[in-house]
Amino acid sequence: MRLFVIILFLLGCTRNQVALKIGIIAPAFNYLPLKVAEAKGYLKDLKYELVRFNSGWELGEALIAKKVDIAILPFTYCLQAQAKGIKVQIISCLEHEADGIIVRRGIESIEDLNGKRIGCLKASTIEILLLRFLEEKGIAKTKIIYFSSPMEMWAALEKGEVDALSYYVPGIIKADNKIGKILHWYSTDWKMHPCCDIAGVEEAIRKNSRKVKRLLKALDQGVKVIAEDSSFAVSVAAKTYGLDKTIALESLRKTPFRLSLTQEEMGFHRAIAEMMLKLGYLNEPIKFDSLYAQISED
Repeated sequence: MRLFVIILFLLGCTRNQVALKIGIIAPAFNYLPLKVAEAKGYLKDLKYELVRFNSGWELGEALIAKKVDIAILPFTYCLQAQAKGIKVQIISCLEHEADGIIVRRGIESIEDLNGKRIGCLKASTIEILLLRFLEEKGIAKTKIIYFSSPMEMWAALEKGEVDALSYYVPGIIKADNKIGKILHWYSTDWKMHPCCDIAGVEEAIRKNSRKVKRLLKALDQGVKVIAEDSSFAVSVAAKTYGLDKTIALESLRKTPFRLSLTQEEMGFHRAIAEMMLKLGYLNEPIKFDSLYAQISED
């Protein structure tokens, strides 16, 4: 009888575990390793809840407000939070490259961007990369038009309300040769640059350290499946994002996934932070010694 009571107690504890809330940007390709890990059963021992948002800034605000514990999002929003004194920390890079410029018909070269309207998401990685790219190429006369979601950007390009977008997969692949064409990939300039990272508020990371480590392990397994079994990854991507398998495969080819935090990646974070400071997106320099999470080994 006593053993039966203990078993019931343990089962009750398992059921009452608080789920780790993981924030994702619904149209973004950056959480594919999570969906692959989910499909393979690597997350079966982790109680979690996926919370979907339409854009990076919405997810960034939710992270700050502690509506999610962990987020996969453009790292620029982590830099903004840090500069405001909010203890959002980067745990690991995940999605690399995957972004570029898509243009409407009639634009044939980078120089043709002069005087054109370019759409992007304010303070996102794709905006800062765009501005850095234009500065380095000497393209000064452009009009940047901001949108609140990737879906609005797509619609604006389709209607001709903008001439180009700073965009990412899978949308940039879907639009290629349909409503526009890809003019340039930022990976040409910054190979293996981080785009979207895994982050959380320091308190949530510390409180959920065991769950976070289990999540990271599953994500790493998902990344390995993507690298070793592209057909399985393509099928998961097609189902998750409602893509034709050809587009899913091309999106996969343009998106290197890797759980890492190398000196080169942190150096890229620093370079982008310097540009954001110059642009006025950061009200003070980033304290990089507190930007990166240290997950306990308990």
